[in-house]
Amino acid sequence: MRIADEGKERFVDGRRGRIDILAEDDQGLVVIELKANEAPETAITQVLYYVGALARETSRPVRGVLVAHEFSDRVKFAAEAGRVRLVKYEHRFSFSEAELDPRCLRAATAPNLTDPHGRQGPVGGWLQVPYFLADSK
Repeated sequence: MRIADEGKERFVDGRRGRIDILAEDDQGLVVIELKANEAPETAITQVLYYVGALARETSRPVRGVLVAHEFSDRVKFAAEAGRVRLVKYEHRFSFSEAELDPRCLRAATAPNLTDPHGRQGPVGGWLQVPYFLADSK
């Protein structure tokens, strides 16, 4: 499968509908509709509209694919009846602590500032401010 129309937006039925992705393969054209999260029930109608409108513009066979994170049973039944392929996507994120290279940090004291208790911040005192040194070696 490859992207059709050089990846340009494809409008159908005048400019009333815009296909997210139009692809092609040996079997014909493929209308691909993308939905974030769960596909709404109206997404099946949207895909079938694009397939039908595009079929009127070309002699090539046209089929539809709906891509979403989740599909309700109603969408699954409608897709089966309308011969629309459903493709589920998943995403996973992994988080970890970012660590700083200690060679890039230096502590500086602020001798003229006071803490929340009114104490002065003498050299080596309560306030230490790390900052990045671009020229540290």
